[in-house]
Amino acid sequence: MKKKEIPVGCNADFAPDGWVTPRSVVLPDGRAVAVVKVLSVKPFETIRGRAGNVFRCETADGLLVICYDHRQNVWLLWPEG
Repeated sequence: MKKKEIPVGCNADFAPDGWVTPRSVVLPDGRAVAVVKVLSVKPFETIRGRAGNVFRCETADGLLVICYDHRQNVWLLWPEG
């Protein structure tokens, strides 16, 4: 079975040059976790027309992989693997 991404809330900084940096994520259970460090950023694009960046982030709760889909202006909790 394919894992699906889950929409989440995210506080992020948007720089004038278009760079995005996530600062905290509101998980589906309502907890807000601060992003301690962004470990990597990779672009993505899908056949269905989605496009954006995938962020691997270190938090106090562990590793989170989140995605910002800039075409739909939505943050997603991205399934790993």
